[in-house]
Amino acid sequence: MRLVRDLQTGTLVDQPAITRNRYVAAGAPLVLPVTITSPASGAIVTGSTVVSGTTVPGAEVSVSSAQPGSTIDSTTVVDSAASSGRFSVTVPTPLDSDTITVAVSTGSHSSGWAQ
Repeated sequence: MRLVRDLQTGTLVDQPAITRNRYVAAGAPLVLPVTITSPASGAIVTGSTVVSGTTVPGAEVSVSSAQPGSTIDSTTVVDSAASSGRFSVTVPTPLDSDTITVAVSTGSHSSGWAQ
């Protein structure tokens, strides 16, 4: 019935403002670039690991280390990228093989990640 009424009136009768603002007015979310420069993919490290890379200046950077497929035993460190876009954080790495994930954001409408 809503669709019929919308077609008859030429307007959307039932569209919450929050939905319109998020998906129509604000446009598509931005994808931020993020690159991990250290450690190298497949590197073997022990104890704490320095994770560094680049992204957009001032972005919030969250670095997580966890065993692949695990929902427990993960560690996350949060920092901000410098004015050059570079970041470097020390993350404790649990024993065994770990996946390091870097997620970045500059607000609620832009984000990116790398592993």
